[in-house]
This record gives sequence, C-alpha cells and structure tokens, in this order.
Amino acid sequence: MEESQGFKPDLGNPAVRDYRGAEGNVAMVGTVNPSCNRKSRNGNPPPTAERALALSQPWTYHGQPLPFVARAREANPKSPIKLTPAYLKAMRNETAMERAAIAVEKINGPILMVSGKDDLLWPAATFAERVVDRLKRHNFPHSYKHLTYDDSGHFGSLPPFRPTTLSEMFHPVDRASFALGGTARGDASASVSSWREMLAFFEDHHT
Repeated sequence: MEESQGFKPDLGNPAVRDYRGAEGNVAMVGTVNPSCNRKSRNGNPPPTAERALALSQPWTYHGQPLPFVARAREANPKSPIKLTPAYLKAMRNETAMERAAIAVEKINGPILMVSGKDDLLWPAATFAERVVDRLKRHNFPHSYKHLTYDDSGHFGSLPPFRPTTLSEMFHPVDRASFALGGTARGDASASVSSWREMLAFFEDHHT
C-alpha cells in the first residue's frame, strides 16, 4: 500500500532496517491519501505525529525525501538495546518534530491506537498521546481513542493466545538484540483487552 501513491520506504537506506509498517500506514492514510482510509487501527503507534525518528532518511514521496527527526546511534550500547531513551531525546527538538509532523487530522475515519507504557523499542504511548493532542487541536470530526496498558511492551497489542515471554528481539540485519519491554503477565492482559476493544471498534464502524 505504501507504494501505491508514490509513497514508499527508501529501500537503499539503512534506516529502513527498522520496522516501519505502522508509520508508513499512518502517513499513507493521513498526509498522502486520506481518501483511501475509512477507519484506522494502529498498534504500537509510530513516531506520529512525527514522520520518522531515524538514523537517516527513511521515506520518500514521488522520489523526494520527506522530513524526519534524526535519532543518534548510541556507541557500544548494552544488549538488549533499549531504543526508547534515544527516541525521547530526539523528540526534544520541537522544531524538527513539527517540520516532520504527519497530518493525522486528515485521516478520513475513526482511529483506535493501542500502546504499552513499558515499550522499550520506541515510546508508543508518548507518540499516541501526541496524536491525540494533534487531533484535539484540529477538531478532528471522527471518533478516536488511545488504549494504553501498564506493564505492557512493544508486543502487547498483538492478538492474544500466544506466548508472551519474549522480552527481546534479534534483528538479522543490524545483528543486534533489542529490548521489547513489558512483562509476560502485562502483555497477556493487554493483548486480551485490546483485542476485544479492536473487535468492538471494527464492529461499531464497519460499513
């Protein structure tokens, strides 16, 4: 979907080694082509309303680079690597944050966001609250909701009835392990609760 309107990840760039699916979807249905969206569910909300916090340029639109917020790489980080502190540090640059903002208020439909307060891969709860604030400022006409869970990490928004003991993830390209955050009990509880909320969300807003 990200490439259907000229919007795509820069695959020649090391920044795209990071998983950027949620970020791409939000940018696509917001800034690039809001008419393609009727409703949006986003687990682990991406760096929005910021286009991206990355080591280097991760996205292009019709071949032109899009604004992003630079995130520094920590020298000799302890494994598993916790990326959330680096994101929070980069977010202090409010000028860059505003320049790279995704126009989430252009999304043409209701929004549900799910995050874990203990996400160590990126601060999803903080990103989601920024989305909520932006929607409020622009008098967003559709319904929106942010579900956030204590003791839940990056995988707390995945469907339930799966193992929740995974606390870190090895990246085959970066050849490094990254901390996911959360506890087994916290992720399990968040998965069950958020899954019910998501099913209700789509039931309420299906057309």
